[in-house]
Amino acid sequence: MAAFLADLTQRRGIDAAYIPPYRALTTAFLNHRAGRPLDQLGPEDVEAFVASRVALGEPDNRTKAARTAATAFVQFVHSGGLIPLTPAPTQPRPAEPPHAARPDQPALTTMRDDLRRVLSADAMIFAVTLMIPLLLMFLGPLFGIMGLIVHYAALAGAFFVILDHVAAGRPGLPHGLGDNLAQSFGRGFLITLVAVLPALLTAYYVGTWGLVLASAILGAMLVPAAALATYATQSGLAAIAPHLWVQIVRRIPHDYLKVAALYVGLVAGMGFWKATAPVWLGLFGLLIRGPVGCLFVFAMATSLGGVIHRNRTELGI
Repeated sequence: MAAFLADLTQRRGIDAAYIPPYRALTTAFLNHRAGRPLDQLGPEDVEAFVASRVALGEPDNRTKAARTAATAFVQFVHSGGLIPLTPAPTQPRPAEPPHAARPDQPALTTMRDDLRRVLSADAMIFAVTLMIPLLLMFLGPLFGIMGLIVHYAALAGAFFVILDHVAAGRPGLPHGLGDNLAQSFGRGFLITLVAVLPALLTAYYVGTWGLVLASAILGAMLVPAAALATYATQSGLAAIAPHLWVQIVRRIPHDYLKVAALYVGLVAGMGFWKATAPVWLGLFGLLIRGPVGCLFVFAMATSLGGVIHRNRTELGI
């Protein structure tokens, strides 16, 4: 256990504050699979452990943490951290209880399917709900600023809740905004900073519009890495940790390139929509500009959640 926890901090970059939860969840995982040799632990044991936590009624964030800890331990074992890699003898395994919930069953398997989640009435209703805090602007400038902060906190909360939901393989979209909007706002702010800082610095120090545009594209392509780092470590500061970005890109280069290109398109599309919707659609465009803009953010979350779901082993989460 000590070697595994040391590996988390030294190689995976996990903050020391998260080591006690990792220790507790890994201990629970080993107790759940008691009697099974370490070199025979595999993904099916992780699934059984997660299913048992779901059956106990634990919320999504707790089951996700349980999956992350158990998967990390299994990968550590089979990477030579505790034992050499040797073929495990096949042994019959008892069937899982038929009622055991399996939250990670893949309902949608492609990026196109992930994006289709936002093309629904539920998604539009969710988006309209997120716009409600902006009505405070009619009460004066101070209330308007408060409403804007609440709106962006809620939008960030929606992003991370959707990301968790899709990464776990659950169908459709989730309900609710998570447990801590202040934390979501902080994480969302840091990820947004990663997106806009390259273009801002280039505009300030260079001023050449071609380079500013290239820097803006680079910023959009870095957003998935920042969000994945935040998701994997459950720390907002991971969003501004370039060494974690590099690890992520190295582990899933092909899928990362696809989702990064998609993010460039979504960011450009959202900007174009917000700038031109009132011109095309008049008052109606002005009314739906905000909710449809939220759908672009939802699409970012669903597409990235799908990448996580399809690459859990490679990402180590």
